[in-house]
Amino acid sequence: MRYWYKSFEFLKIKHSYIFYKTPTNLTYWWNFGVLSLYFLVIQIVTGIILAMFYDPSILYAFSSIMYINNEIYYGWWIRSLHANGASFFFYVYIFICLEEYIMDHFYILDNYYENQE
Repeated sequence: MRYWYKSFEFLKIKHSYIFYKTPTNLTYWWNFGVLSLYFLVIQIVTGIILAMFYDPSILYAFSSIMYINNEIYYGWWIRSLHANGASFFFYVYIFICLEEYIMDHFYILDNYYENQE
């Protein structure tokens, strides 16, 4: 335990990570909001990068995708990150909507029927 007080780095770690002062209303839902914001930013950034190299014409659409996959540095990674980021974004968004609207509705109904008795 005395190592925490001997070193400046350990003291900073102690005050920054172990005894970090947070508000009392910070819950797990805040984490889901940050997670959805993170995936939204990934979608926007990768979408702009992919739109710079994509050709939407009928003749060159498939070849532009092959160009992105094969010729652009880490193009395959950007494309898969964009595709999987959309799935993760909608998963987090649907989870938030289910918990906020449907479970709150059941909570309100449960309180309504408890007060009726």
